[in-house]
Amino acid sequence: METIQDEIEEMYNERMKRGEINKFKAVTVEQHARQIYNLDRIINGKFNKEGIKSMVWLSDMDPAEVLKVIKSIPGRGSPTIGIATQNSYMGSVLVSLRVKDFNDFHKSPMWKFFHTQLNDKDSEHRAALAVKKLDKGFVPEYDDIMKVVNDYIFKGEDLYWKILLLIYTKYPFRLEAVEAQYLRNKFQYKKMLKKEVKGNYLVKMSGSYYFSLHDYKTSEIYGERLIEIKDKTISSFIATFTKNMSDYQDLFHINRNTFSKNITTFFKNNGIPGVNPTNLSKMIITREYDQMPEDLKKMQQTIAKQRGHSINSQIAAYVVAKD
Repeated sequence: METIQDEIEEMYNERMKRGEINKFKAVTVEQHARQIYNLDRIINGKFNKEGIKSMVWLSDMDPAEVLKVIKSIPGRGSPTIGIATQNSYMGSVLVSLRVKDFNDFHKSPMWKFFHTQLNDKDSEHRAALAVKKLDKGFVPEYDDIMKVVNDYIFKGEDLYWKILLLIYTKYPFRLEAVEAQYLRNKFQYKKMLKKEVKGNYLVKMSGSYYFSLHDYKTSEIYGERLIEIKDKTISSFIATFTKNMSDYQDLFHINRNTFSKNITTFFKNNGIPGVNPTNLSKMIITREYDQMPEDLKKMQQTIAKQRGHSINSQIAAYVVAKD
């Protein structure tokens, strides 16, 4: 039986025969197939066994309703997929319409709608994408952030929140540290390393605390990230907080999405709107870079390791030059 991926590949091959394109990538075909399969499953509530040409919704469903479905697809570590992924899903819809009706695809109301969303500068989607790109440039001021954090350290009551605030204003972590489990000693740490599937952990070893991170975006490339918590205030708070904890107990009992929302709400309520874990990381990295003498640029290597990306990626995406 022909699969969705087979159908898409045949369509691209036919386009090559017509001279519309010179080549296409297998990974592109796989991505379109995966996304249209997932979208069809969400719309119909079941797995498709008959391929794209059997997808009635491509011709009968209101395109605006399809867009609503795309916008509601759950993301990884967030309630819904981001603008860029929405963009990709809409492209997969256009590809599927070409599969369904190779010659007259452009007459479809669905095609016209999504083509407009992706290409018309005045479309709702293009406007949202522009805002998203603009937001990427926002980096909070370190002194403003730390004033709010230090006020809470002095006056606040929730010890777990103090620890999280300090961690995410001193270490350029993604959200993986939020879901860390506790390990009481080096023996438990060594046992954990033998497991086939590993998560994220806070480990007490040799009088210090370490984050041992295995479940994160680029883990297949960088493997374990073992980062010592050298800040004495954080270590002191952790010692108190974990005093009666057992091995593999969740530290903070909070998921990534909730934590991200809580960070944004916390700083908004304290007069700094638009703060999230990503731009806190940008703030940390940018500050370190600004303070770095030329002969100490090797500090980049440490920061890149903590963040879990390459130095080139760090400079290109996270270091924001100041005027």
